[in-house]
Amino acid sequence: MKNESTISKINQELISTFASLDAWFDKVLDRGFDDRDDHWRVLQHIVSSNYHLLDLLSDGCDYALADVRSGEGRSEAEQTFHAMRFALREQLFRCLCVLDDLDQPEEGDEAKEMNVYEKLSSLTYHLQYHLEQFEERHAVER
Repeated sequence: MKNESTISKINQELISTFASLDAWFDKVLDRGFDDRDDHWRVLQHIVSSNYHLLDLLSDGCDYALADVRSGEGRSEAEQTFHAMRFALREQLFRCLCVLDDLDQPEEGDEAKEMNVYEKLSSLTYHLQYHLEQFEERHAVER
């Protein structure tokens, strides 16, 4: 398998980073949900940015995507919050699909594969940056 260690490293980083971000959704809810909260705004930014970054990777990839179904009895902001959480999980799935496709390479351009690795790594670093922001803000609020 070509680039097995690179794929494995990116896979582990993606899963770990997305899991940490997912935990922040619970923290935002525990703080008393408020769509004006800075953490909420950063989560919105992350999900939006991920869509744009993943669009760069979507060339030639098919994804099994599900529809977001909103829950009854939730405010519009809460529905959006839960839809964003679902979207973040969907984005992880998309990243892992891209890695899986790279793990089963066809004859082709290694430079293109490395470009995909770089984009996935950039997406992970972007998420890790915001996780650090959350941790810093959380420490100040204590």
